[in-house]
Amino acid sequence: IGTCFFRQFTAYADEFLPPRPVSCLTEREHEVLRYLIEGYSNQDIAKQLFITTATVKAHLTAIYTKLKVNSRAQAIVAALKLGVVSLPQYQMPLELGADLEVN
Repeated sequence: IGTCFFRQFTAYADEFLPPRPVSCLTEREHEVLRYLIEGYSNQDIAKQLFITTATVKAHLTAIYTKLKVNSRAQAIVAALKLGVVSLPQYQMPLELGADLEVN
């Protein structure tokens, strides 16, 4: 009886348990997410963090699961909506902004 109950409970547990808070993302997953938002490829993220592309993919899989999404674009949108990360602040090069008036 106990084994049967355990199987049934684990099969339907996600329906009864509250969703995981986004704070359950690890520090490394936050770093990967920040690079993802900046448009880095898996290879570029790996180079920046001194890890393999396989490790980047593992972090992305964990991020997708925790944010309940299926793609890079959905992960970015979800992370921004939930306030997990913010858009990077870009500075306009001086020569591009030279003609603009600041009030």
